[in-house]
Parts: sequence; structure tokens; C-alpha cells
Amino acid sequence: QPEKKGWLAKFFRRFNKVYDKTAKGYQGILARTAGRRTLTFGLLIAFFAATWGMGALLPSGFIPTEDQGMIYVNVTTPPGATVDRTEAVLTEIDKISRNIGAVETVSTLGGYSLVNEVSGASYGMGMINLVAWEDRKESVTDIIAELREKTAHIMDAEIEFFPPPTVPGFGNSSGFELRLLDKTGNDDLNATAAVMKTFMDDLKATPEVGNVFTSFDVSFPQYELHVDYDMAAKKGVSVENAMATLQTLMGSYYATNFIRYGQMYKVMVQAGPGYREKPEDVLKLYMKNEQGEMLPFSSFMTMNRVYGPEQITRYNMFPSAMLNGDAAEGFSSGEVIDAVERVSEKLPQGYNIEWSGMTREQIISGNQALYIFALCLLFVYLILAAQYESFLLPLPVLLSLPAGVFGAFFFLKIFGLENNIYAQVALVMLIGLLGKNAILIVEYAILKQKQGMGYLQAAIEGAVARLRPILMTSFAFVAGLIPLMFASGAGALGNRSIGVASVGGMLIGTIIGVLVIPGLYVLFSKSKKKTQSKLPLIIAPLILLSFGACSVKNEVKEYRHQVVPEAFHASLTDTQTVGNKSWKELFKDKALIALIDTALLGNKDLRQALHRIEQAKAKLRLRKNALLPNINLVADAGLNKYGFYTMDGIGNYDTNFSSNLKEDEKLPDPLPNYFLGLQTSWEVDVWGKLKNKKAAALNDFLATYEGQKLVQTELITQIATAYFELQSLDDELKVYNKNIELQQKALEVIEVKKEVGTADELGVQQFRAILFNSQAKKEEVQQQIQAYQNQINFLCGRYEGDIAISGFFVHDNLFESGDVGLPLQLLANRPDVRQAALLLKASKHDTRVAELAFLPTISLSPYIGLHAFDTQKFFDAKSLTWGLLGGITAPVFNQRAIRSDYEFYKAAYGVAFEEYEKTALRAFKEVKDGIYADEYIRKRKVYIAQETEALQLSVDAARELFIAGRINYLDILNAQKSVLNAEINNIAIRKELLLNQINLYKALGGGWR
Repeated sequence: QPEKKGWLAKFFRRFNKVYDKTAKGYQGILARTAGRRTLTFGLLIAFFAATWGMGALLPSGFIPTEDQGMIYVNVTTPPGATVDRTEAVLTEIDKISRNIGAVETVSTLGGYSLVNEVSGASYGMGMINLVAWEDRKESVTDIIAELREKTAHIMDAEIEFFPPPTVPGFGNSSGFELRLLDKTGNDDLNATAAVMKTFMDDLKATPEVGNVFTSFDVSFPQYELHVDYDMAAKKGVSVENAMATLQTLMGSYYATNFIRYGQMYKVMVQAGPGYREKPEDVLKLYMKNEQGEMLPFSSFMTMNRVYGPEQITRYNMFPSAMLNGDAAEGFSSGEVIDAVERVSEKLPQGYNIEWSGMTREQIISGNQALYIFALCLLFVYLILAAQYESFLLPLPVLLSLPAGVFGAFFFLKIFGLENNIYAQVALVMLIGLLGKNAILIVEYAILKQKQGMGYLQAAIEGAVARLRPILMTSFAFVAGLIPLMFASGAGALGNRSIGVASVGGMLIGTIIGVLVIPGLYVLFSKSKKKTQSKLPLIIAPLILLSFGACSVKNEVKEYRHQVVPEAFHASLTDTQTVGNKSWKELFKDKALIALIDTALLGNKDLRQALHRIEQAKAKLRLRKNALLPNINLVADAGLNKYGFYTMDGIGNYDTNFSSNLKEDEKLPDPLPNYFLGLQTSWEVDVWGKLKNKKAAALNDFLATYEGQKLVQTELITQIATAYFELQSLDDELKVYNKNIELQQKALEVIEVKKEVGTADELGVQQFRAILFNSQAKKEEVQQQIQAYQNQINFLCGRYEGDIAISGFFVHDNLFESGDVGLPLQLLANRPDVRQAALLLKASKHDTRVAELAFLPTISLSPYIGLHAFDTQKFFDAKSLTWGLLGGITAPVFNQRAIRSDYEFYKAAYGVAFEEYEKTALRAFKEVKDGIYADEYIRKRKVYIAQETEALQLSVDAARELFIAGRINYLDILNAQKSVLNAEINNIAIRKELLLNQINLYKALGGGWR
């Protein structure tokens, strides 16, 4: 044909010459590189590493803050400011804003906060509408910076400028939003405010956080009403009616409507302005009581001036304070979230943060993009595997994608954008677009290979033949997306993110792909015959592992133990401790030892503790056996009648016509089925999940042993305490008997004196009253003795029994006061501290088990036995059957349930840690209390003994003087009362010393040996 003339024909001829030259050069490159396995693998690994590195460098985000043509203003004047003062600030902002050329209109409203949606005189808001995007050069960020600069001189209020939220309904401002929660249970808002201030100062010191502000302020002046409920009830006032009346008088109440002159008007009931001008007027208002009388509120109500927040908010049922902020220039929302969480780790105990608004949605979304990307790859792989009838040939298509992902990340980094949701949409789109390029080459190469070409020649032929359509479609797609790369106006950041990621991924993915795909095809085509059957066993575990691995995070907070003091007191540095003594060494009273032995055999709490040990032991055996295969003996028998038009029916029918079968080997119809053998199931503990379960059960088991020791220690303490109580009561009984005998003699003396006229009836009756009082107290002591005997029988696990009491210890000490040892010995001796430590270890292993639940479970199910359809051939050697089955189960769609379980165990670990710390603190406190109590009780004991001795001498002297008539009966009565009280106090102080030593012995970890 004659050549066409014209400039267009010349252009195409020259273009074709250039393309043909390029194609020949491309073919030469492939001829040198496609067959080199090392080069192909090297390029593949290089782009995997480059993609991972670029992903780590690229800042992450969620939905970018767009220029919506509007700026929000939030104004907060000092607490207690009037609306006029707030509106004056808003007016100044309005005037400044209108002088900016990019501003179109300004709207302000006083008395309302845009951030926390609270009405109040010290709040104000504004909305600044900007001119159209094409009519201004400044962005929203530039205008906000200009507004902040021009309003910096306004010192009478806190002014915040910020764009509207990107998605309406998720917060009231852009940037991040969180709540500071007070979980201490103190409801101290002033402490929360102090923590918030420190937290904000720490956030402002981080480079990632730009602006941060809060509306939480506890300095608002308020009046608090205190209602005297008792007084209100006396005056016949219902507090509920009183509050309703006060609300009506001060805040108004809608009553009804009426129509006048064709218009409907509302009737509002409220006290007149003159009656509610000042705060004190509240108490001067009146209400009716139940009798119809008018009473002032001041008769049952008082009012105090206080300070506090205008609104108390709760988040997740805890008192909270909201905090807003945004990222500094050059930082993404993901980097800000990481910085805030890093700073929040320094919060005091009992305070933490919870995200809200759009930030909470970003965190909840988590790794969903990875799941979606993995699912897309899985579906593409399965579709191509079905199309190519090969598990290997789809891999050149999939392994060409990292170059495109690298290109997308590289362009996003160059253009200063972040890996947000729009960029992730572009990545999903690139799977199809770049996969299309690989499919064109692979499809053509497979066709040529079937025609007899070799692997290398087919790959080169397919790549060269498909180069023109690949470049044409790819560059056309890139050219079409260039306007998105430089988009402006509404939604500019979203458009730029999609455009830049798509262009970068398509451009670099296409250039690198046409070089790498032929080599990958050659690589996997050569290995197809060797690894075709093994590939699913390799790919399936990797895919399932990727789903779980993406969610595994070691987020358990690192707790630090408090430093234990080196000694209980500067003077107590000896390591000798009574806690190391056995209870039989401490208590040498044979009667007490016999009671304790009886209690150790029969006490119900101790028996329960032993049963708990058995429970824990069984649980430990269960966890140990979980590591071993589960072997079952199975015997099955059945009869199956298959329909003819089924695979089994036709197959069995056709099999019977085989000439290879003997007559007794043909399949009967219906078909019997007999099996006898062993079936096993075994979960392979690859990740250590079962080992951690076993370790948790072991620590629980050891903790129950310590719990049994703790119960024994408590039991011995209670028995010894009750025993010494009985001893002291026996001594008190002896004192009362002795005093009753003396008082009876004194009564006889005064009766004789009355007969001779030296005493009167008043003295006789007073002596009798003293005698009756002593007899009553004696009966009270006997009642207490019976109660302690009942308690000892209960602790011994019996209904009744004789309690033998000796007076061996009641006048002596159990041990020397300085034998307390060191605090570290205390922690090693105390069963409750050791139990808390073991439970802490168990909780740590439980948390690890919950974390490993994200990973796939690998299980094996082998079997072996005899399987036949004829009982006569059942024990034939040919009936032997065996199999080895394996499977991998990975959680995919139940990630949130596993995450919740993980969060539960992570919190349980925190509880166990604090329980251990509390137990150690309580142990240290109990020992310190016992040491100081022992010191002071010994001093008091000396003084009380001296007092008792002096009073006993005074009674003897008073008795002789009374008989001689030198003193009256009142003197001897007072002397007898004093000595009785002193003797009782002497017994009580000795008992107190013994009981304190018992408690100190228990506090030091004694009693279980």
C-alpha cells in the first residue's frame, strides 16, 4: 500500500520506529535478566524491603481535614463573666474577621459553647464563612493562623479557631478529641483539674501536638443549697415539692396558653424580678407546707458559695473532662495519637484517657485496611489459580504488586501527604490495575508455552507482545489522574491523596513490573512440577498467619513495683525474726497446742482450702494433658444405601464390573461399613499458647497452697486469741470472786456498825449496791467465757467439747520485742504476699494466652485401624487403614471478640498487680503497727502494775481505818472500786500484749510452719 502523507501519518511512523526500537531494547534486557533467578529474587526482596521501609517512614492518618470554606470560633471568658462581656469579645472578633479579604460573612452567638454544647454566660461561638475557593489564595490553615495573630491582643478570653469536623456527627471540631477519666472514686474535681493542667502542659511540650484546649474549668462561682431533711420533715415540707417550687420561682414554668386578638400567648409562672435579684433572695422565697402554711426556704435550707464546673460530664460511667487539639504542622493524626498515648502513660494512678469522636473511629478501624488488602489478594489469587489451574502461576501477578505499593508510598511522601483512607482506596484499586498488566503477560506466555515454546522464550514473547497495551492503558490512566494530583477547592486533600497514590503506584509499578514479571513467570514455571502439590501447604499457613499477626500487639502496660524499705525502723536491722518459728515453738502451752491440733483436723475453712487445692491440681493436670495428643478408641458400624444417580451409587455399580475384582471383593448393595481403630487429635503448640495455659494453671495451683497456709495462719491466730481471751477472763473471774468476798465482809461490818449506831442505812445500801454490781459483772464474764468456748468449738469443727485452759502464759511474753527481721524477709514469709505474687504470674500467663489467640491454631488428627465392608475380611492385612490429617484455623471475622477478651485479661493483670502491691503494703503496715503497739503496751503495763500495787495497799489501809472508825464508808468504797478496776486493767494489759504479739507473729508470716 502507498504510504499515507500528512503530518499525522509522519508522527505515527516516527512513533512506531521509536516504539519498535524501545521494544527491541526491552527484549534484549529481558533476554539477559529474565532467566536469572538470583536477580529476580534480589529485586523482589529489595522492593519488599523498600515498601516496608517507606511504609514505616510515611505518616499515617484517617480522614484528612478538608478546606470546607468555614472556620469555627469558640470563646470562653473568665468564670462568672456576664453575657455582655462575652459578646464584647465576639464583637471584636467579628470586626477583625471582616477586615480579612478571604472572609465573606461572620455569625456570632453569645451564651453557647460550640465545643461542649453547653449554655452559659461565659461562653460564645462564631462561624466565619469564607469566599469561594477560586476567589481566594489562602487556605483555611493560613486564615486561622492570621486570625490567631490578629486576636492575640485580646487577653480577656480564650479564643480557639478550628475547621469544622470532616464528618458531621463525629465531634464538633477537627483534630483529635479525648476524655480524661477519673477512676479513683474520689469524685474530686479539683484534683481532676490539676491532672488535666499537667497533662495539657506535657502535651504542649511534644512536637507532634500543635494546639490543645479544654472547656473543663472548676473555678465557676456557684451557690450550693443544703437541705435539712429532718427540719423539713418537722415543718411538713416535701423536699421534692420544695425543689419543684424553687425551680418554678427562679427558672419559670410553662403553665398554659391563652388567645388574645387572634394570637396565642404562653403563660409562664415565675417570681417577679424584684424577688430574685440577689443570691440571698432564694432563701427569702416562700412555699406551702402540707398544712397549707407559708414557710420561707430559709427555715429548712442554707446556702453556701462554692466553686466548680458548670457541667459535670461522665464518660463510660466515670467523671470526665473533654480535651481537644490538633496536630502540629508536618505531623499526621496517627503520629499525634501515638504522642498523646505516650504522654498519657505518665498520668497518676487512677486516671487514664479514652478517645472519642472521629479519633475513636480511627483507632477502632485499626488494621482493617490490612485485612481488606489481604482479602483482596486472597480473592485475586484464588480466581487466578482457578483460571490457570495452578497454584504457582498466580504468584507472578501478586508478587509484582509491592513495586506499585512502594511507588504509591514514595509519591505520597514526596508530595507531603499521609497514608489515609483515600490512599488506601487507591492501593486497593492498584491491585486490579497492576494485576491487569501482569495478567496480560502471563496469559500470553501460557498460550505460547502450550504451543511448544520454552519457559524463557514464552515469557519474553509475552512481555514484548503485551508491552504496547500495557504502556498505553497505564500511561492513559496516569494522564487522566494528573488533575487529581493538583486538585484544589472542596475535598482537595482527598482528591490529591487518591491521585498521588494512584499515579505513583501505577507509574513505578508499571515500569518495574514489565521488568520483573517475566522473570517471576520463568521462576515459578520451572518450579511448577516440583512444588505444585506442596504449594497450598505453604501458602495457606502464610495467609492465615498474616490475618492473626496483623492484630497481635504487646500492649500490656509495664508496671513497676514500689521499692520496699530496708528495715522497719532504723534500730531494727537484725535478721532474726519470730516469723521463722513454728507455732509449736512459739506456743508451749500443751492445752493450746492440743486445741490447735484439733482445729487443724476439723476446721471447715481449712478443709475447703484443701478441696481448692484439689481443684487447682485437677486443672493443672488438664492443662498438662492438653499438650499431649488425645487418643480415642473408635468402633463404628453402619449400612449405607446410595442412590443410583449419585457419585457413590454409579461408582460402586461400575466398580463391580472390573475384571480385577474377585467375586468376594465386589461391593454389596446396601454397603456395610465397619471400622475399629485409634483416632487422635493434637493441637501443636507452635506459639506457646498451651504452655502459657499450663504455666497459669501451675501458678494458680501454687497460689492455692499459699491460700491453704493463709487459712491455717488465720485459724491458729483465732484459736490462740480465743484461748488467751479465756485465760484473761478466768483471771478476771478470780478477781471478781476475791472482791465479792471482801465486799461481803465489808457489808457485814457496816451492818454491825449500823446496829451499834455508828453507821446509817444509806451506807448499808451503798455497800449492797457495790456487791450486786460486782456479782453482775461476774455473770458477764461467765457469759463471755461461754461465748469464747463456743467460738473455739466452732473453729475446731465440732458442736461441743471440753476446753482445757491453763495459766501458763498469761503472766509472760511470747517472744522478745526486737525479733521482727527485715521487710524482705516479711515478703518471703507471708502466705498472702506469696499467693498474690503467684496470682500475678498466673494473670500474666493468662494475658499472654489471650494475646496468642490472634494467631492460627495448628492441629493434627491422625488415625489407624481396620476398615472393611465385610466382617470376614475385617482382620485381613489388606483392611489396615491409616491417615494423617492436619489443619490450620485462623481467626478472621471474630477479631473484635478476641480483642475484647485480650483487653479483659490485660485489665485483670493490672488488678492482680495492684492487689499484690496492696497486699505487700498491708503486710508492712501490720508489722509496723504491731512493733509500735508492742513498745507502748509494755510501757503501759509497767505503769498499770505500779498503780495496782499502790491501790491494793490503800485498800488494806482503808479497811483498818474504817474498822477503827477513823474514815467513813465512802472512803473504803472508793478504794475497793479503784483496786477492782486496776486489777481488771492489769489483766487486760497483759492480754493486750499477748494478743498483739500473736497478731505481730501472724503479720511476720508465722503460723503456717
